[in-house]
Amino acid sequence: MNKPTKTEKLRAMENALASVRIEGLEPSGATKKRMRRYANGEITLQEARQATHEENIQIASAHTVR
Repeated sequence: MNKPTKTEKLRAMENALASVRIEGLEPSGATKKRMRRYANGEITLQEARQATHEENIQIASAHTVR
């Protein structure tokens, strides 16, 4: 399987952002920056996913009623 090109990564990023926005949500600035870093080849998809997962855990724990 071939690695996706930068153009393909950018198209996927735009599609993902559009999908989230259709749901009435807006990704954090950190998430959008991370997506650009992936598209530019600065980080791997796995690194982007892991960082986003960790960010979501932090957000969820900040909103947990204790």
